[in-house]
Amino acid sequence: MVRAADIKSLKRGMFVFSFPLSKGKTRQQFRHCRQVKEFGIDAIVVDAETEYDQLPKLVNDFKPDFLVISRRCQLLPSLRIIKIEHPEIVIVGMLPDARQHVIEYEQKVIDLYDICDVFFIKTLGNVDDWKNNFKSCRNVIWWPQGIELDIWKRVEPNQNIIEMYSHDVIFMGAKRGTPYRTPSPGARTGLIQYLLDNGVDLKLVSYNIKGSGKIGGYEWNAACNTAKIVLGHCGWAEISCSHPQRDYRVIGSGGFLLTEYVADMELIFDVGKEIATYTSYEDCLAKIRYYLEHEEERKAIQEAGYVSRVKHDIMDRFKILLEVVDKIHREKNNI
Repeated sequence: MVRAADIKSLKRGMFVFSFPLSKGKTRQQFRHCRQVKEFGIDAIVVDAETEYDQLPKLVNDFKPDFLVISRRCQLLPSLRIIKIEHPEIVIVGMLPDARQHVIEYEQKVIDLYDICDVFFIKTLGNVDDWKNNFKSCRNVIWWPQGIELDIWKRVEPNQNIIEMYSHDVIFMGAKRGTPYRTPSPGARTGLIQYLLDNGVDLKLVSYNIKGSGKIGGYEWNAACNTAKIVLGHCGWAEISCSHPQRDYRVIGSGGFLLTEYVADMELIFDVGKEIATYTSYEDCLAKIRYYLEHEEERKAIQEAGYVSRVKHDIMDRFKILLEVVDKIHREKNNI
């Protein structure tokens, strides 16, 4: 069944993201392709790492109504060609990232997204900053991330998961300090070390010192239901709604989320009822100790967070995005 949405002109889409097709995956298997298919839109992915110079030909062959790009600056020469040869196509930027200021990105990143007809960013607090640094793109829209309900869900942990993740606290993510700013003085790495130094039973799940934690699917879901507290971190606390995708995944999987408080977080979560937050090293430690001692309160928040997951359905987010893109497509093509 095709999801109801006010989409009149979009039939085909193309996503240009990092997606290694050499591993036997098809172009339709990319998660965003599967998501827009529910709205009756056929879509394919182009691997931004290996096919960026083939993009004009692939666009000619597939003839998409819209083209969504990730933050890969090697795409810019091809996009300039497409912009000239296919003015009817809506070029869409998507950035699931945050910075204190846009100028902290390289100029070529700003140039990449400035070529877009519309630019969706996860961080409300960066909207005006992007507008002020663009020369051409005038459509900059706050687009909160969300939960893929069929992927991030509560599951029963097996014995192996229980042995791995039966800790008071787990943190699943990269063990790096930069570019994060908060909480000061040492951001994430300082917070983790502070908790360990104060005797917290904390398990880190990281691929390596710099890389993101390589955990997903069943293991992520089950781990969230095994540890008592799942720690979150943003690093840009004063930037409105800059919280990471991790926060959604934790509550979507049924975990108790203790995450860094971010400005205007109440626009997304019912703070104190669906999630718990901290503002400093000391506050984080105090909250960990409090919720470990108050199990009923912790489990009530954990359950409320899981119930709230439907408010963050990624399909509802895509409905909004596609309706915006459809409007621009109709205007560009006089439909």
